[in-house]
Amino acid sequence: MINLLSTVTRFLIYSAYYLVILYSFRNLCGYSNSENSSH
Repeated sequence: MINLLSTVTRFLIYSAYYLVILYSFRNLCGYSNSENSSH
């Protein structure tokens, strides 16, 4: 049970970390794309 809990916790931490990176990367791409289209 303890092993399962630690596995789930690790998965949640990794998935949250991945989502944060993906979200900020998408924002950077969105900003650069909007700048290029405005120019």
